[in-house]
Amino acid sequence: MRMLTTLFFSLPILSFSNSNYYEPEDWKKYHEQINRAENFIIDEQFQETLNIYNDIFNSFDFSF
Repeated sequence: MRMLTTLFFSLPILSFSNSNYYEPEDWKKYHEQINRAENFIIDEQFQETLNIYNDIFNSFDFSF
């Protein structure tokens, strides 16, 4: 029983330790593109904003 409990609690930790799980460069790029799109909104360049958002949503599995 103790072995089963240890295994149960260690599986999530093992899944997060996968080197492919977190790629900081991609999320940095994501936020840079979001900021760029927001600046286009301020400048009322809405078509450029939509283009950036479409690129972002097609490049990432999910958005915040």
